[in-house]
Amino acid sequence: MISLKSTLLAAGALAGAANADKALAQSAVPFSKHDIYFELNATDGDIGLHGILDGDSWKVATIRGPGGAFNVLRAVPNQASPEFGMTELFFESNEPPLEERSFAELITLFPPGVYDFVGKRAEDNAPMFAQDVLSAAMPCPPVVPTPKIIDGDLMMRWRPRAGSYDPDTGVCSTGSAVSVAAYQIVVELEDTQSGFVRKFSADLPPGARRIETPDELLLGVNPSTTEAKAEVLVIAPDGNRTAIEVEFDL
Repeated sequence: MISLKSTLLAAGALAGAANADKALAQSAVPFSKHDIYFELNATDGDIGLHGILDGDSWKVATIRGPGGAFNVLRAVPNQASPEFGMTELFFESNEPPLEERSFAELITLFPPGVYDFVGKRAEDNAPMFAQDVLSAAMPCPPVVPTPKIIDGDLMMRWRPRAGSYDPDTGVCSTGSAVSVAAYQIVVELEDTQSGFVRKFSADLPPGARRIETPDELLLGVNPSTTEAKAEVLVIAPDGNRTAIEVEFDL
């Protein structure tokens, strides 16, 4: 049985941590970019944790889970000099198939909540701090028809689906909708003989439904030796994103 004393001590510890974070946020140098989110490939059926931080040159950076219960990541660059530091860091976890590690299991490892980004600035040891909210709400994957070549240009279209998506069941539920903040479009053309890869990407507003790639993307491409695929990522306001991939012929 959990005693009242234990409950009060736990509540006091959480309140103390919250007050400490508030004080740190007011006095620390903020990270200019601080995101942590889940990214789902609905075509391949895998999902992972991604994160990015950026800001003034730092010599140590830590991303802590809710309440400081665990460290997601701790980075300490090799310091050639006391003032040497890093400015940007991007990471992504491994992404085993959902049948091997379900989304339900993943969010027990990285539960939704407030994550702290804590660091020390390289030049003067000043504390750095920011927070981001990790959510378990995933946007529904869009409907993406096969891209087409029209008058020598590659045309892509997609249709959004309202609702929230359960990666484990593959069901898009309209009971609680996840809004769309942006789309990201990625096209890759790989020549199977030379190994050369052409890549095009674009970030688009939530109202976008189509894109026509630049003429230069297809310039000199040999259709008989090129493998082509396109990806449409739906990005939610909290950063979570769901992707659909399609392969197509040139």
